[in-house]
Amino acid sequence: MMAAVFREVGKAMEIEDISISKPIGREVPVRLKVVGVRYSDLHILAGALARTVIVFDA
Repeated sequence: MMAAVFREVGKAMEIEDISISKPIGREVPVRLKVVGVRYSDLHILAGALARTVIVFDA
């Protein structure tokens, strides 16, 4: 699966091939066809919300 990965403030996101684990228990896979970028996303990329920590456990 391809993903835009944000690693550091002030640097561009990188498109990477990532792997995700298969669903377990009551989890279900969801296929996204369209996504959007919100102003809060842009603030995080710019460092305006640098204290915000977002953790995605894949």
